Amino acid sequence: MGVRLKLKKMLETRGIMQKELSQMTGIQESTLSFLARNRRDKINTELLSKIMKALNITSFDEILELED
Repeated sequence: MGVRLKLKKMLETRGIMQKELSQMTGIQESTLSFLARNRRDKINTELLSKIMKALNITSFDEILELED
């Protein structure tokens, strides 16, 4: 069982491009790309916090989901 970041879905829902999110958070576009494609085994809590604040997400279940 793992955890999947729903970043791509959140960006599509809000009509925000990765480049815009990069500017909003100070996170490199390449890092956001890896996160959006779930290419990371671990999620840095500082990055997650910046993303959640920028997208006005207040609950982890909005951006994270458990995988089988």
